[in-house]
Amino acid sequence: MPKRAITTARRRGRPPLASREQLLDAAERAIRRHGPTVSLDRIADRAGVSKPVLFSHVGDRRELVRALSERLLGRLEAAVRAAQARGREGRPALQRVIAAQLETIAEHRHLYAFVNGAGGGDTALEFARRAAAPLEDDIRLARTRAGQSGAVAASWSFAIIGMMYMVGSWWVAERPRALDADSLARQLTELLWSGVAPLG
Repeated sequence: MPKRAITTARRRGRPPLASREQLLDAAERAIRRHGPTVSLDRIADRAGVSKPVLFSHVGDRRELVRALSERLLGRLEAAVRAAQARGREGRPALQRVIAAQLETIAEHRHLYAFVNGAGGGDTALEFARRAAAPLEDDIRLARTRAGQSGAVAASWSFAIIGMMYMVGSWWVAERPRALDADSLARQLTELLWSGVAPLG
């Protein structure tokens, strides 16, 4: 790139190396360092750009939340797929999926609080829908194979995600001693299994 073009780009507040993904990386770093209530000014400062430049690449706060939600959902989905690869049926499978989600939430606890606390509306619903999808599939599959109705799969999967949101938020905020992801997953599985398991 010619030197003059670089100078012009910088004068306009658009560093040549700044991309949407780099700005989202910087936003994540700011959230990890300053917590889920971090301001857009702080995020822009962490990225080394002005707030208008942040807006031009990413969008407003709502769009930032949406983009970071997509990143977090990708990590949750990857963790769930890895858990499901070890088997998708039975109580141990449910416990593995719950533990995988909890471990991912713990690893990205400030980001989780940021996107769920600031999302609202259709962003929060889309987050829940994506997170519930693998549970819905597994519940429907288990009940259908047992000769029972899979019609409950959608409502039950959303109910589980709602529970996971509240329990996960409490768990990462208070970090109860001696309650790691596996222990908490075992407790939640005990609560859920009598309702989710096929009868018979």
